[in-house]
Amino acid sequence: MKININMAVGFVKRFLVKILIEEDNQEKEKLENILFDNILKNIVPIRENRHYSRNNSIKNKHPINKRKSF
Repeated sequence: MKININMAVGFVKRFLVKILIEEDNQEKEKLENILFDNILKNIVPIRENRHYSRNNSIKNKHPINKRKSF
């Protein structure tokens, strides 16, 4: 299992500014824990030894710069 990087980036974008601005240490730790919990909830399996090869098409249906990160 590994972390879903796309979702992790979205969560960091949402919580990082709040964590840095917060002055109360307890509230800061609470936000950090929420961030880590959200990241750990979104894990995906590593698929080794696939039976089917991936088709590499020239046209990309969803370009990387058009994808939603969260």
